[in-house]
Amino acid sequence: PALGRFAAPAPPPDPARPPLAVVLLDDGAVPDAAAAVAALPFAAAVAIDPARADAAAAMASYRARGTEVLALASLPR
Repeated sequence: PALGRFAAPAPPPDPARPPLAVVLLDDGAVPDAAAAVAALPFAAAVAIDPARADAAAAMASYRARGTEVLALASLPR
């Protein structure tokens, strides 16, 4: 399934700590954000607006560094 094919590898959870997900929003304002996220001392996923002109390139840059990428979507009102 796609979830397994596109998921970034993650270390096994530490049973002594509560589970926590960190999701960062990339609005394109930070140059080379993918390198900065990859250097964090914890796992983080990044959400990108798929309507951004450079969305595919940004996604590829994160994925090349092993970062999980999410689509930032708005729900209809």
